[in-house]
Amino acid sequence: MQAIPQELIDKLVQLEPVSIAITGSTASGEETPASDMEVAIIFEDDGYHSRSELAAYSTAEIHIYPFRRSEIMQHTASVPFPVRFYFWWLSHHANTVWGEIILEHLKVGMRNQDWKEVLAFERGVALSAIIAFRNRDQETANWG
Repeated sequence: MQAIPQELIDKLVQLEPVSIAITGSTASGEETPASDMEVAIIFEDDGYHSRSELAAYSTAEIHIYPFRRSEIMQHTASVPFPVRFYFWWLSHHANTVWGEIILEHLKVGMRNQDWKEVLAFERGVALSAIIAFRNRDQETANWG
């Protein structure tokens, strides 16, 4: 697994988060040479910094996603994936690199309906990949 550069962690810590964690394919060990690194930064609700504020810390290789602690604890953050699965996945794959270990301690139970939602989502991704391939968009097709 790749590591977040220490100088980036030092800069992010100045924003007073409660936790910084590696997520995505880098955390799960599924990264490829084309993978970027996704970093979750968790703030107390009253100290939250938006994604646009954090854009100055992101690069082409490292993307930083902010969360409010309450959104994490209640599994209510706005994410482009099936929500329960997203939090279940984080609880099994995130890797805290600074601060409180929050993501790895989440308690998320998956129900049959949640798995059905994941399968429907993945079918949509597969359909998107087929359409992208048909339109000669190899980069998008490879993602799907």
